[in-house]
Amino acid sequence: ATLNDAFLFELPADYRQGAVLLRAEVNPVTAWRGRNPLETSYANNTSSTWATFEAVPNVNVVIYSVSYRLAGVTYAPPAGHLTQMADWIRRAFPLSNLRVWNRSYAFGAATRAADGTLTQPNCGSVNSSLMVKKLWDIIFFWTNNVPIGARYYGMVDDRGGFMRGCAIAIPGFSASGPTGTGTFGWDLDGSYGDWYGGHELAHDWGRQHANFCGAVGGAAYPYPGGRISPSLTGNNALYGFDIRTRAIYGPNWNDVMTYCRNQWVSDFTYEGLMTFFQSNLVSAQAAQRVADGNDYLLVAGSLDPHTGQAELRPIFIVPDAGGIKARIPGDYAIVLRDAAGGELARYPFTPTQGEGGGPDQPPGSDLRQVDLLFITELVPYAPDTAEVVIEGPGGPIASVKAGLAAPSVTLLTPNGGETLNGDTITVTWTASDADGDPLTFNVQYSPDDGATWEMVAQDIAGDSVALDAGNVVSGAAGRFRVWVTDGIHTAHDESDGAFTVPNRPPTVSIVSPEDGVTVSQGQTLALEVEAYDVDTGALSGDQVQWFSDLDGPLGAGAQLSIATLREGTHTLTVRADDGLGGVATATVQVTVVRDLTQAPAPADALLAGPTTILFDPAAGAVAQIIHVDNQNAGHAIAWEAVASAAWIQLSATAGTTPGDTTATFVNTGLSAGLYTATITFTGPDAPAGDTVIYVQVDVPLYRAYLPLAGR
Repeated sequence: ATLNDAFLFELPADYRQGAVLLRAEVNPVTAWRGRNPLETSYANNTSSTWATFEAVPNVNVVIYSVSYRLAGVTYAPPAGHLTQMADWIRRAFPLSNLRVWNRSYAFGAATRAADGTLTQPNCGSVNSSLMVKKLWDIIFFWTNNVPIGARYYGMVDDRGGFMRGCAIAIPGFSASGPTGTGTFGWDLDGSYGDWYGGHELAHDWGRQHANFCGAVGGAAYPYPGGRISPSLTGNNALYGFDIRTRAIYGPNWNDVMTYCRNQWVSDFTYEGLMTFFQSNLVSAQAAQRVADGNDYLLVAGSLDPHTGQAELRPIFIVPDAGGIKARIPGDYAIVLRDAAGGELARYPFTPTQGEGGGPDQPPGSDLRQVDLLFITELVPYAPDTAEVVIEGPGGPIASVKAGLAAPSVTLLTPNGGETLNGDTITVTWTASDADGDPLTFNVQYSPDDGATWEMVAQDIAGDSVALDAGNVVSGAAGRFRVWVTDGIHTAHDESDGAFTVPNRPPTVSIVSPEDGVTVSQGQTLALEVEAYDVDTGALSGDQVQWFSDLDGPLGAGAQLSIATLREGTHTLTVRADDGLGGVATATVQVTVVRDLTQAPAPADALLAGPTTILFDPAAGAVAQIIHVDNQNAGHAIAWEAVASAAWIQLSATAGTTPGDTTATFVNTGLSAGLYTATITFTGPDAPAGDTVIYVQVDVPLYRAYLPLAGR
């Protein structure tokens, strides 16, 4: 459970394929060291095992930063939260390559309940909006490097109110959830949107809940209490290892598909996700359209089975949308009626089941399980339709009415010949409707003179929209198209001529190694970079090239491992090229010495671990050994330890490195609930500062049972 005493490391990228023999040796003899310490036998100093790696195809996600307006303030997730979620998924899930595109979605005006939760946007409205965008993009052949099977995820800032998340399942193509800096009682990395988003996207990737701590609806889960391990001690105990945070998660951590605290991924969920990724499941919704010359109504929204209420999105008539989505007859129906109320057509369907949202915030609130049903249906349009009715098992649920006259729209700007620079791009139009129906607008963009179209704005009221330029990919033959609906009937208009959206350069930052690191010749150095391009998404492969000012080209890839750097101080440069003329670079210095005896000794600093202790009295986990060491292992230094709560008892409060102390939970009369505290280690010879261990205990509700006598 302590990283400094564990043999955990990241295997170089070149060795993560096929069958690999791993051989570990302690106390080896090398060119620069002998046996130290001396042993009576070295027969047990080596161990080896074969590891077999399975191939997993690329997994693709478009993450939408969902903004909303409330009381004159616009709220949107910090950009770092989107990056942090993608990074968490890469670390926790069985992926060879996660390709990510970051986009924004302006929801508009929001509403908030008295308890501080968002009523709009909610996960139903966000998910149905993203699912509708997905269908539009499929119908109009939009890919632009984003594969059809990509999932769309909406992230919502909680500073204006908390929005519980959910996902469209079986499997779905959209999900959404909140983000913020809250801890949920355990998350201390500055954003809970990372694992929360992992939970919701796992639903889209075929995973159900692990039914613990309030989560329901899932299949049988193999380990007690929703933990990641079958046992808490012994050789069967499983631990999680987070390569980015250098944290070890103990056997009493819980699976990410529960609603419990302290979440990581179990082997059960990991294996299930890998099976899904390898099967490359893409539902009928991802099939390319079969143009049949007919018009279809795109009817979408969500149904709340608890209240019987429905939220319907604006309905549009979409041409040539046949074969996109197979309709499954069921207890619900879309009914088309004329102005006199006569039935023109009836289309029975089965709503798509939604998977309920993750844990509430704050934990213990009375937010109920979110288990919406979703409507995403394309049904043939019947002329003279004046009303669309959604019927359920108990009768009509919702309806939309409109006059028979179709609206008209004319796109004004940009209308051809422009070069669109800047952070925003404004599209304007004019529209009218003879019946006086309220009008709603969608905006599409084509970078290739109308060959493919992406939906870039939805549900707009008014005659203009300011688009985030990050949602508009570069192109020398750009066009916009504006769609208008009166609720049922539709018209559209597009730019008369083509305009230009200039290419934007990528961004690049080096994750590893740290600047100024020292390694020895022959030591493997892991190179890792985050490279992103607005148009292309996350860059990898030959798009990322590494160079040394001493050794020249080193190789390509967002991850690269090298062990051949010559002795000396290298300036390593990474070059990210989007293939469209945009280039970005970053540098880091690495010093290579002949052997580790020439490397500078690390500074004195206290290391104590495990860094997180979870006491679980109900499971008998009430004690934990803490190992204390000096970062400079060859130098013993003094340490002292202080617990911040009386319910933590330390077997030793002072000592020298290396040393141990045992932390024990002592119930000092605590009532049932979650309690947190810290253990702080200090030392006069540790200038790097204090080392703090986070401690948590969930005190169960104990019941007293009296004997019963009867006759």
